[in-house]
Amino acid sequence: MSNRKKEITKITKKIMELSNDGELLSQERIQLKHRIKGKTAELKNLEDNEKTLNGKLLTNRRSADNLSHRLNMLMDEQEAFEYQQKVEELRRKQPSFKDCLKEELLSQRKMLDKGVKLVDIEKYFDPEKVMTQIENISQNEYAIKYGLTDLAILFNVYERKYDESMTEVIKESLNGNKRVGAIKMFVNHTRDFLNHPKVQQGLK
Repeated sequence: MSNRKKEITKITKKIMELSNDGELLSQERIQLKHRIKGKTAELKNLEDNEKTLNGKLLTNRRSADNLSHRLNMLMDEQEAFEYQQKVEELRRKQPSFKDCLKEELLSQRKMLDKGVKLVDIEKYFDPEKVMTQIENISQNEYAIKYGLTDLAILFNVYERKYDESMTEVIKESLNGNKRVGAIKMFVNHTRDFLNHPKVQQGLK
């Protein structure tokens, strides 16, 4: 057998060193656990903040989408409004159905004054009297007093058709499609009214 004292001393010293190191490592582990615990709480707080921000971001995007949709609707409405304003502005510059009637009556009178007349067998309209009659049948009081006569009904029908056709021609013009012969169409429409048998009977 040999003397193991040095070896025992060496090992004992090593054990003491390891023990001391173990204590230090234990302290470090405890500190690390505290740090991890703090970091865990911090991480949870960051995750909660992330969820909150995600919610706000979603709300923000939805609000932006809703506003964009609303903006598009308003822009479409504004475009339609401005288009209608242009239509109405151009409509005010055009002759009315009554204007066309008066012009046609005056034109017919000029032709009669220059041309050959048939005596006592053809009806001639006095433009002033006819327009006065047209103005009268356009009034609400006339309908109340005399009811809706054939002349009044036909005038309303032809005037409405004239206005609809005029609006259609104006819209085509605004869309870049100016119609050829539009004025002739309105003149013919006016003549159709004046040549209608019931209008011939109703006018004085």
